[in-house]
Amino acid sequence: MFVALYICTEKDGLITESFKETERQPEILGNVKEFAHVLNPITIFIEDGDLITDNAESKPNGFEFGDLNGLWAHEQIAGLKADEGFTISEEDEEELRT
Repeated sequence: MFVALYICTEKDGLITESFKETERQPEILGNVKEFAHVLNPITIFIEDGDLITDNAESKPNGFEFGDLNGLWAHEQIAGLKADEGFTISEEDEEELRT
C-alpha cells in the first residue's frame, strides 16, 4: 500500500514571521513570542480513530521542512520528491525558495 508523504512549510513560515517581528528584542523574549505566534494559527489535524494525537506537522504523513533544519539545496528538495516520494505543493515549494 502506497502512503503519500508530504513536505510541510507552515510552521517555518510562522517562525520566520515571528523572527522578523522580534529581531531587535532579547532572544528569550523572541523565543516566547515565536512559540505563541505558532500555536494560534497552526493547522491541527486528528486522524480518524485517534484518541490521542501528537502530530507535529500540518499534514498527515508530513515532514515539517524549513530553513530551521539547515539550508537545503534545490537539488536536495528535488531528491526528496524524486527519490523518496515526497509531495510538495507549489505554494510550499515557492516559500522554500524565498
